[in-house]
Amino acid sequence: MSKTILETDTEGSLRLTQEQLGDVGAHARFVVEREGDKIVLRPAGGASRWDSSTPEERAEEFRRWALSHRGGPGLSDEAISRESIYD
Repeated sequence: MSKTILETDTEGSLRLTQEQLGDVGAHARFVVEREGDKIVLRPAGGASRWDSSTPEERAEEFRRWALSHRGGPGLSDEAISRESIYD
């Protein structure tokens, strides 16, 4: 695997050369995913990291996601009461 250092331009965009893209055709679409300190480009419609990760990796990713949502307003006791479920 070759490594290339990319730098954003003044607008914050990344521009890749055809050499960097390899066999990617015109108008190819990619999903941008963040994996720790890495940015990963995956072909849109292709397998996601969930398809290729282990159960332990998926569990850890879910824990990180859940911890990133702390401190919100949450739901009131009334909102989750049995009586309000049937209203």
